[in-house]
Amino acid sequence: MAADSGSGQLATLSNGGIFQLVAPPNTAFNYTVFQKLLRQPTYGFGNSSRAGHFFYQIKHFSVDGANNTTKSGQEAAGLMADRAVVLLTNPSLSVSGQTVISCRFDRSIPDFAERDEANDRFVYSKGGIYEVWLS
Repeated sequence: MAADSGSGQLATLSNGGIFQLVAPPNTAFNYTVFQKLLRQPTYGFGNSSRAGHFFYQIKHFSVDGANNTTKSGQEAAGLMADRAVVLLTNPSLSVSGQTVISCRFDRSIPDFAERDEANDRFVYSKGGIYEVWLS
């Protein structure tokens, strides 16, 4: 995700950064957070693991006018979410010691708006769950 840079690309849209689990305090908007939700191993005979079946959640966060743009926070978060779907649909990925069999958007998660009282604004998030198979 971090390598997807250039106009309209995820790293550029998420110019506040891309983080695992949680963004650091005072992270600038717009940013992306990802986390592993579930691992379902598959086994062959003799209890040897044959493949890994993973689900990851990716959420994109923005506020109105982030980074001096006229875009609403909802629109900016939506652009990041849309780009992630394109980027992670059967991408050319390398995972150390593994072969990527498949990576696809599985489902969306509810859009969310949370009130940031300290800054008198809403923080918007949009995202999805992605299914990854490794062998």
